[in-house]
Amino acid sequence: MERNVNTQLGTGFYPLSEAAALLLSAPARLRPWFRSTPRYEPAIRSERVYDGKVADISFLDLMELRFVHHFRIQNVSMQALRRAAEEARETFGEHPFARAGTTFRTDLRKIYAEVATEVGDKHLMSLAGDKQFVLDVIEQDLARGVDFDPHTCIATAWKPQPDAFQGIVLDPRMNFGRPSFQNSGLAVEAIYDAWLAEEGDEGLVARWHDIEPVDVRQAVQFKQRFLH
Repeated sequence: MERNVNTQLGTGFYPLSEAAALLLSAPARLRPWFRSTPRYEPAIRSERVYDGKVADISFLDLMELRFVHHFRIQNVSMQALRRAAEEARETFGEHPFARAGTTFRTDLRKIYAEVATEVGDKHLMSLAGDKQFVLDVIEQDLARGVDFDPHTCIATAWKPQPDAFQGIVLDPRMNFGRPSFQNSGLAVEAIYDAWLAEEGDEGLVARWHDIEPVDVRQAVQFKQRFLH
């Protein structure tokens, strides 16, 4: 399958290694989530899988990856998540785990409960049943740092570390989705490259780009931590 870059502009480009770093995980743990099994479709159905291999992923893929990763941390099985993804796609369409909204949450809880019973996943059954408050907490955490379109309820931007890096956002409409400063639109990597070229002179880089030295420091720290 050939990659059509023109149709992917504005959707974001994230190497799987980078996505893993943003999620504090390992690429080897994430790849299987994009692949089908003899019984189930992938937990995340992406247009960026070529000949069975995961290349870069889109912003919406990343948002779904974040969702699946979150539930795996709760010990929900991949079997249950694959089955839930199938049901969710039939109900909501593509990229169901990149959505928000009251209707979505209500219907998704029903899917969780049905799938938990069907596959016998005690962790998902617990989250969707007696410990409903736990599921609420997870959903609130998943929405943290994410902007959603008010009409489609689809994720449009994400701040990976809203506390440590408040101004840095991943927005597929900005710099092809590369990490950027929300206010200025400057790409993190561009500021980092300038910092390297000026041998770490934060003040000079800040003056050139009309930003604060703290922004330069944030760009350097974000780059070194997440963008290898």
